[in-house]
Amino acid sequence: MSKRGRPPHPDILTPREWEVLALLRLELSNPEIAERLGISRDGAKYHVSQILGKLGLESREQAARWQSEEAQPWWATAFAPLGSVWRQLSPASGVAARAALVVVILAAVGGLGLLALLLFMQSDDGDDALVGQTPAPSSAQLSYVDEAGTLWLVNADGSDRRKLADDVPCGVQMQWSPAGEILLCQGAGRAVFLDGEGALIGEVSDPDAALGLMYWSSSGAYVLYNTSEGGGAETTYELHIADRSGSEITNLGPWDAVGYRPPQLFLGSSLWSPDGQKIFFTRPETGESAIYSVDTAASEVLDKNHYPLGWVLGGEALLVATGYEDELFSLAPPSYKANLLDLATGALTRIPELDNGVQFWISPSGSHIAAAHVRRQTDETDPPDIIIFDLRNETATPIPNSVFTYPSEGIPREHLVFSQDGQRVFWLNALPFMLYSASLDGSDFQGPVALGTRRIRFSPDRSAFAYEDFDSATDTRVLIVQNIDGSDTREINRIPADGSLSFAWRPLSR
Repeated sequence: MSKRGRPPHPDILTPREWEVLALLRLELSNPEIAERLGISRDGAKYHVSQILGKLGLESREQAARWQSEEAQPWWATAFAPLGSVWRQLSPASGVAARAALVVVILAAVGGLGLLALLLFMQSDDGDDALVGQTPAPSSAQLSYVDEAGTLWLVNADGSDRRKLADDVPCGVQMQWSPAGEILLCQGAGRAVFLDGEGALIGEVSDPDAALGLMYWSSSGAYVLYNTSEGGGAETTYELHIADRSGSEITNLGPWDAVGYRPPQLFLGSSLWSPDGQKIFFTRPETGESAIYSVDTAASEVLDKNHYPLGWVLGGEALLVATGYEDELFSLAPPSYKANLLDLATGALTRIPELDNGVQFWISPSGSHIAAAHVRRQTDETDPPDIIIFDLRNETATPIPNSVFTYPSEGIPREHLVFSQDGQRVFWLNALPFMLYSASLDGSDFQGPVALGTRRIRFSPDRSAFAYEDFDSATDTRVLIVQNIDGSDTREINRIPADGSLSFAWRPLSR
């Protein structure tokens, strides 16, 4: 493994601590955080302790609700100095002093109001917004859990709200099958499968091992998940496949999960073939990569130097990494060479444009790859962060003005999606949170739409998105749905800030 130095971090938190804080806001435990980030449980515990100490907080719950100064409303930042002066004026300062300050505040309000009006008039042409006709309500439904633990289903436009079930474990994960017939809800150590009416179909639990996140196959016939035992460097993983009722189909045995970065190397959904019948994974005892076929219950061993990155070209080929090197606890991205492996001929084709990518996404047809290379410096000469690579034509197209300002390499996979026809990409930028989109050739760049949070989920048809916001006035978490252009905001659910706001889009069968 190569060693890399740790870059300086003048921010209040290090990049890794920002990642851990984001997972705390998702209510994940230390073991779950460790699994998500590919670090030890002691490492996750240490980062949580550092976050609490640096932010002056006493609990994980306070950390989950903590808002940085950057996340404050513009008016809170604008008037912060005046508020400080007001607090320093004691009653002994006299009525005149405080009255004078009130005049200053009112003048500031008037000036800022005029500035806001001018800015509105200047941007009235809509060039910087996601333009076009307001899309129709999303052809999807949203499931969520309310304050009482009741599971609900509602149309994207807020209509036809109906109850599905009570007391469902959805704190860790909620995910519908690709066709929307079955809902997978996962809590600590237990996952349940419900039909579209909320009836229990089956469940998965293991009293002797920690249950990892579960991922549907593209066909919706199976789920992939891992279990882990031990802790720290002694943690061992096993890979499992279950059917849609939770009954185990096979135990693939030990799985090489430690050190898997970029994130798609660790997240099981990218290991499924497009037809949902095969798994591409690496065995730790030999270092060999293998393809397991569910229908034949047989494995095909590939070259041991082929780290799996994903299935492409409709399952005809694999994207693999060779020469993979990574320092697990380093904040620097991994080092590897990207290659296209033709499954029919065994031919290996280098794709240098995808080397060392910290994250990438594959289009629905598998013909295009969106690759992200996070900027480490604010240098105007840096290339755009998103590059679209056409596997069939072997061309790389940068998306102009695309910037992923994430604190480190952990870009959530759901923060970039292709349109259903695969001809457009939508992505979420962080700090501040903004939504953009563009065609695959870099044209028709649209955005930004301002968001209050990074926890966003796009609807299956990409006409809307749902996200969690925080209402500081009422100390509540709010589930919001908006059209993709930022219009027609709809509040779906509201719970106390110390609760868990779980939600998932349900595709409607056609």
